[in-house]
Amino acid sequence: MTRPFKIATLTLIGFTTVHLLLTTIYSLDFLRIPSFLRVAAYHYSIPFFYQSWTMFAPSIPEYHQELEYRYFSKNTWSSWADATASHEMEVHSAMEYVEQNLCSGLSQQVAGNYTSINGVISWASITESLEYHKAFHYAQKMHDAYRQIPCDSMQIRLHYTFIPPQGAQRERNQEYLEFPVIAILR
Repeated sequence: MTRPFKIATLTLIGFTTVHLLLTTIYSLDFLRIPSFLRVAAYHYSIPFFYQSWTMFAPSIPEYHQELEYRYFSKNTWSSWADATASHEMEVHSAMEYVEQNLCSGLSQQVAGNYTSINGVISWASITESLEYHKAFHYAQKMHDAYRQIPCDSMQIRLHYTFIPPQGAQRERNQEYLEFPVIAILR
Protein backbone atom coordinates (compact mmCIF):
# COMPACT_ATOMS: atom_id res chain seq x y z
CA MET A 1 0.00 0.00 0.00
CA THR A 2 1.22 3.46 -0.85
CA ARG A 3 1.40 6.22 1.70
CA PRO A 4 -1.38 8.45 0.10
CA PHE A 5 -3.70 5.42 -0.03
CA LYS A 6 -3.09 4.69 3.67
CA ILE A 7 -3.79 8.32 4.59
CA ALA A 8 -7.01 8.35 2.54
CA THR A 9 -8.13 5.05 4.08
CA LEU A 10 -7.45 6.22 7.65
CA THR A 11 -9.21 9.55 6.99
CA LEU A 12 -12.28 7.74 5.60
CA ILE A 13 -12.34 5.35 8.56
CA GLY A 14 -12.01 8.32 10.95
CA PHE A 15 -14.89 10.26 9.34
CA THR A 16 -17.07 7.12 9.29
CA THR A 17 -16.32 6.41 12.96
CA VAL A 18 -17.12 9.99 14.04
CA HIS A 19 -20.30 9.96 11.92
CA LEU A 20 -21.52 6.67 13.43
CA LEU A 21 -20.60 7.78 16.96
CA LEU A 22 -22.44 11.13 16.70
CA THR A 23 -25.45 9.53 15.02
CA THR A 24 -25.65 6.86 17.72
CA ILE A 25 -25.48 9.44 20.50
CA TYR A 26 -28.22 11.46 18.78
CA SER A 27 -30.44 8.42 18.25
CA LEU A 28 -30.10 6.85 21.70
CA ASP A 29 -31.28 9.49 24.16
CA PHE A 30 -31.18 7.15 27.14
CA LEU A 31 -27.37 6.72 27.05
CA ARG A 32 -25.52 8.51 29.83
CA ILE A 33 -23.23 10.73 27.77
CA PRO A 34 -21.39 13.92 28.79
CA SER A 35 -23.42 16.97 27.83
CA PHE A 36 -20.77 18.42 25.49
CA LEU A 37 -20.88 15.20 23.39
CA ARG A 38 -24.69 15.25 23.31
CA VAL A 39 -24.66 18.90 22.19
CA ALA A 40 -22.11 18.08 19.48
CA ALA A 41 -24.23 15.12 18.35
CA TYR A 42 -27.35 17.27 18.13
CA HIS A 43 -25.58 20.02 16.20
CA TYR A 44 -24.20 17.43 13.80
CA SER A 45 -27.32 15.30 13.33
CA ILE A 46 -30.24 17.72 13.27
CA PRO A 47 -29.39 19.36 9.93
CA PHE A 48 -29.02 15.94 8.30
CA PHE A 49 -31.81 13.91 9.86
CA TYR A 50 -34.47 16.17 11.34
CA GLN A 51 -37.70 16.42 9.35
CA SER A 52 -40.72 18.50 10.15
CA TRP A 53 -42.92 16.26 7.98
CA THR A 54 -44.76 19.12 6.33
CA MET A 55 -43.81 18.35 2.75
CA PHE A 56 -46.39 15.60 2.23
CA ALA A 57 -48.86 16.63 4.91
CA PRO A 58 -48.72 20.41 5.27
CA SER A 59 -50.03 22.06 8.40
CA ILE A 60 -53.50 23.43 7.85
CA PRO A 61 -53.71 26.96 9.25
CA GLU A 62 -55.87 27.29 12.34
CA TYR A 63 -56.36 31.04 12.02
CA HIS A 64 -55.80 34.03 9.80
CA GLN A 65 -54.49 37.25 11.28
CA GLU A 66 -54.46 40.90 10.30
CA LEU A 67 -52.86 43.97 11.82
CA GLU A 68 -55.42 46.73 12.31
CA TYR A 69 -55.10 50.23 13.67
CA ARG A 70 -57.13 53.29 14.56
CA TYR A 71 -56.09 56.85 15.24
CA PHE A 72 -57.27 59.77 17.34
CA SER A 73 -57.62 63.03 15.45
CA LYS A 74 -59.75 66.11 16.05
CA ASN A 75 -61.15 64.69 19.31
CA THR A 76 -62.54 61.50 17.72
CA TRP A 77 -61.31 57.98 17.13
CA SER A 78 -61.36 56.62 13.61
CA SER A 79 -62.86 53.22 12.89
CA TRP A 80 -60.50 50.21 12.85
CA ALA A 81 -58.73 49.71 9.52
CA ASP A 82 -56.42 47.03 8.17
CA ALA A 83 -52.88 48.41 8.15
CA THR A 84 -52.31 47.33 4.54
CA ALA A 85 -55.60 46.45 2.81
CA SER A 86 -57.24 49.73 3.84
CA HIS A 87 -54.72 51.54 1.64
CA GLU A 88 -55.88 49.67 -1.47
CA MET A 89 -53.03 47.14 -1.44
CA GLU A 90 -53.65 43.79 -3.07
CA VAL A 91 -53.93 40.63 -0.95
CA HIS A 92 -50.80 39.20 -2.58
CA SER A 93 -48.76 42.40 -2.53
CA ALA A 94 -45.32 42.63 -0.98
CA MET A 95 -46.66 44.95 1.71
CA GLU A 96 -49.28 42.38 2.75
CA TYR A 97 -46.45 39.86 3.06
CA VAL A 98 -44.58 42.31 5.33
CA GLU A 99 -47.72 42.78 7.42
CA GLN A 100 -48.18 39.01 7.81
CA ASN A 101 -44.57 38.62 8.97
CA LEU A 102 -45.08 41.40 11.52
CA CYS A 103 -48.30 39.75 12.71
CA SER A 104 -46.54 36.41 13.12
CA GLY A 105 -43.77 37.95 15.20
CA LEU A 106 -46.24 39.88 17.35
CA SER A 107 -48.41 36.77 17.81
CA GLN A 108 -45.38 34.84 19.04
CA GLN A 109 -44.69 37.61 21.54
CA VAL A 110 -48.29 37.46 22.73
CA ALA A 111 -48.21 33.66 23.02
CA GLY A 112 -45.03 33.76 25.07
CA ASN A 113 -45.66 36.85 27.22
CA TYR A 114 -49.42 37.35 27.66
CA THR A 115 -50.11 37.46 31.38
CA SER A 116 -53.09 38.50 33.43
CA ILE A 117 -53.01 39.17 37.18
CA ASN A 118 -56.40 39.41 38.91
CA GLY A 119 -58.06 40.06 35.54
CA VAL A 120 -55.68 42.90 34.63
CA ILE A 121 -53.55 42.31 31.54
CA SER A 122 -49.85 42.99 31.97
CA TRP A 123 -48.74 44.53 28.68
CA ALA A 124 -45.17 45.52 29.62
CA SER A 125 -43.30 42.51 28.26
CA ILE A 126 -45.25 42.63 24.98
CA THR A 127 -45.26 46.38 24.35
CA GLU A 128 -41.54 46.64 25.14
CA SER A 129 -40.68 43.97 22.55
CA LEU A 130 -39.10 44.69 19.19
CA GLU A 131 -41.96 42.90 17.41
CA TYR A 132 -44.56 45.23 18.93
CA HIS A 133 -42.54 48.32 18.00
CA LYS A 134 -42.06 47.08 14.43
CA ALA A 135 -45.81 46.44 14.04
CA PHE A 136 -46.74 49.82 15.52
CA HIS A 137 -44.13 51.60 13.37
CA TYR A 138 -45.46 49.85 10.25
CA ALA A 139 -49.05 50.94 10.98
CA GLN A 140 -47.91 54.48 11.71
CA LYS A 141 -45.82 54.75 8.51
CA MET A 142 -48.61 53.30 6.36
CA HIS A 143 -51.03 55.82 7.92
CA ASP A 144 -48.63 58.73 7.34
CA ALA A 145 -47.92 57.70 3.74
CA TYR A 146 -51.50 57.01 2.60
CA ARG A 147 -53.96 58.85 4.86
CA GLN A 148 -51.84 61.90 5.60
CA ILE A 149 -54.15 62.88 8.45
CA PRO A 150 -52.27 64.15 11.49
CA CYS A 151 -53.14 62.20 14.61
CA ASP A 152 -52.53 62.59 18.34
CA SER A 153 -52.64 58.92 19.32
CA MET A 154 -52.73 55.52 17.68
CA GLN A 155 -53.74 52.03 18.74
CA ILE A 156 -53.09 48.69 17.06
CA ARG A 157 -54.80 45.35 17.42
CA LEU A 158 -54.49 41.85 16.06
CA HIS A 159 -57.59 40.54 14.31
CA TYR A 160 -57.77 36.75 14.37
CA THR A 161 -60.17 34.76 12.22
CA PHE A 162 -60.20 31.15 13.39
CA ILE A 163 -60.66 28.65 10.59
CA PRO A 164 -62.88 25.65 11.41
CA PRO A 165 -61.47 22.17 10.69
CA GLN A 166 -62.16 20.69 7.28
CA GLY A 167 -65.67 19.32 7.04
CA ALA A 168 -66.95 21.21 10.09
CA GLN A 169 -70.11 23.25 9.63
CA ARG A 170 -69.17 25.93 12.16
CA GLU A 171 -68.85 29.60 11.30
CA ARG A 172 -65.51 31.32 11.50
CA ASN A 173 -64.92 32.85 14.91
CA GLN A 174 -63.36 36.28 15.08
CA GLU A 175 -61.30 37.56 18.00
CA TYR A 176 -59.50 40.85 18.58
CA LEU A 177 -56.55 41.63 20.81
CA GLU A 178 -56.30 45.37 21.36
CA PHE A 179 -53.02 46.84 22.57
CA PRO A 180 -52.74 50.01 24.68
CA VAL A 181 -53.08 53.46 23.11
CA ILE A 182 -49.79 55.20 22.26
CA ALA A 183 -49.42 58.99 22.02
CA ILE A 184 -47.78 60.18 18.80
CA LEU A 185 -45.08 62.76 19.36
CA ARG A 186 -44.47 64.98 16.39
